[in-house]
Amino acid sequence: TLLKDACGSVVVGFTGTPILKEPGDGRKLLDVIKSARLETTCTDEGFLSSFHMRPRPLFPVTLPVGLPDGLLTEAQQKRLCCFVELHGSALDVYDAKRQSGMSTQRLRTYCNSCVWASSFHDGKSGSKARVLASPLDCCPKLLSVAKRVASQPTKA
Repeated sequence: TLLKDACGSVVVGFTGTPILKEPGDGRKLLDVIKSARLETTCTDEGFLSSFHMRPRPLFPVTLPVGLPDGLLTEAQQKRLCCFVELHGSALDVYDAKRQSGMSTQRLRTYCNSCVWASSFHDGKSGSKARVLASPLDCCPKLLSVAKRVASQPTKA
């Protein structure tokens, strides 16, 4: 009760067992970390959960069957990955970052979207409306994936 009623504190919780018996256990733990004051006034966005294993009732089935939770082999990459050409804003931003001398590691961020991931919101300096209005121009790879998923009769 003391932790749940705490105010003006930053609380970080680490546990190896957020769910003991049922999915509701994780919800209870998150509500304690968020505090009683935030429980009803804010969403769960910004809170992180990470599981090293996937209890069957909590996680969807991974398709295609047999896909590992690790590095993909070259054969798997050839089977699953497709070429998507960058153009428009996505290409312009990628080229500008490359020409500025950005490291290859950091440059990889810009081959997926023309905006920095943390700017995808509706707030000040947000890019959400622009990206959603023109996904082919702003994030052609994500659009390609979304179309492939939506075209599958087995999707949820």
